[in-house]
Amino acid sequence: MKQEISEQFEFSGNGIKPGIVISEFNFEIGGKLLDACVEELKTLNCHDVKIVKVPGALEIPIATQNFIKKSKLDVIITLGIVIKGETDHYDHVTRETAHALTKLSLDLNTPIIQGVISAPNRELAEQRTFRGKEYARTAIQMVHTLKNL
Repeated sequence: MKQEISEQFEFSGNGIKPGIVISEFNFEIGGKLLDACVEELKTLNCHDVKIVKVPGALEIPIATQNFIKKSKLDVIITLGIVIKGETDHYDHVTRETAHALTKLSLDLNTPIIQGVISAPNRELAEQRTFRGKEYARTAIQMVHTLKNL
C-alpha cells in the first residue's frame, strides 16, 4: 500500500527559505506573534528568515505578491492583528485580506500561511499570539507536503 504523504513528513526546516509579511498596525500585540513565529522557525532550523513590515492588514497581499516574485522563497507566513471596533470595517479587512491571500497563493503556486488574527477585543488577540509557533510549523509542513505530491 502506498505510504501516505503525511507519514513521509519530517519537521525540519533545513534548506527551506521562509518569508514573513507582518502588519505594523497593533504591533504591540503582533510583535509577540512575530517573535513566536521566528523563534519556532529557528527551532526548526530555518535561520535565514526574511521579514517585510507593512502598515496594515490590507497591505499584506500586495507586499506578499511582490515578495514572492522578487525573492526565491519557499513559503510566506502572513501575520497581523485585526481587532473589532465599533463599525463593520473589521469584517471587511479580514475578509478581503484572506480572500486576496488565498487567490494569490493559488495564482503564484506558493504556500501562503494566513496568520492574520482577527479578534473581538485586545485581550483575546493577546491570548492568540502563541499561534505564531503554529504558523511556523504549518509553513514547514506545507513545503514538505507540496514537494512530496
